[in-house]
Amino acid sequence: MTWTNNLSRIRRFLRDPDANIWDDALLKNLFNDAQRDIQMKTSYLDDVQAVRVPPMYDFSYLQDWEWPFLSSTIGNYQALRFHQQAEIVFCHRWEPQSVWGLVEATAPDEGIHFTQPFEAFMGEVPGDIVPLQYPSGFHNAKFVAWDKEPIDFITLKKIQQDDPSWMGRSGEPFAYWRPDKFENQFCLYPNPSDPVWDDIADGPGMVTHTEEATESSEYGIIIDTGDLMPSDFGITTDIIEANDNVLFVFSKNPTAVADVTDESDFPDYLQKYVEYGAIERAYAANTDGQIQSLRDYWAMRREMGMKAITRFISMRKQDRDYRLTVKGVPGFRTRKAPRLPDSYPATR
Repeated sequence: MTWTNNLSRIRRFLRDPDANIWDDALLKNLFNDAQRDIQMKTSYLDDVQAVRVPPMYDFSYLQDWEWPFLSSTIGNYQALRFHQQAEIVFCHRWEPQSVWGLVEATAPDEGIHFTQPFEAFMGEVPGDIVPLQYPSGFHNAKFVAWDKEPIDFITLKKIQQDDPSWMGRSGEPFAYWRPDKFENQFCLYPNPSDPVWDDIADGPGMVTHTEEATESSEYGIIIDTGDLMPSDFGITTDIIEANDNVLFVFSKNPTAVADVTDESDFPDYLQKYVEYGAIERAYAANTDGQIQSLRDYWAMRREMGMKAITRFISMRKQDRDYRLTVKGVPGFRTRKAPRLPDSYPATR
């Protein structure tokens, strides 16, 4: 259901088909706000995405003022270190001491420093961290894996307590941490010692299929090959495998509708509750259409809807098993395999 259909239904319930009271922009904002509120209270929307390692950035920059001028679709990397007091960019810790000139420039530093993030994965000991971007729409992680092996979240304080050389440590990642709670980024610990340099799709164009993608009636389908990447990226031009990369299963933030052809991330049968939330907010707004009794009525319908969603989620997951499987390796007996009687003698 597109935003045009949602808008038409909302206006019918508001008795304002000609936008005499509530304009389209206001109702769109109220609809997006209702989406976020329902998702925050129910955590209905989940997603599965893989994050490429080593990461890909559009640009590297040095000065803060450069950032607003960079057109980026997958993120920009701030290279080296910016010294706020002197407004300089430096590589080693002794450099700002040298500029200051009041103490000897003797601050120790280890590892290499670089301007392109891929250089940190070339086999040398890195002296700076290279953060990875969380998946699009990420809100809260439910499962995280490196190369299909589960990894845990850890704080930087805990890492520094146990490992003084944590920044240059390399090996098989067993944890991830967040360098800044205000940025949508994370880092692996330790750094991957032998990353796989995956190729991107050859040439421009749209990815329509992949040889590795198969449908199985035994396991079900967790990826729809018609929409391999989130819609806000446009057409699919690349596929990121879970092997040798970071796999996230997470609760996501709903994508805000912006255009008349945009569709809500909620399925059609739940969008009515989002519409109820938008109508509730419209009747509560400080306009000529403010009616508190109708605001309370639609608030009641929205609350009933969220209770139904919560119960639906509980019943949907109570009898479901989640697991990672390797293609070609049987995990358990399938319906096609013969079943021996319980009295059949065991062999050693």
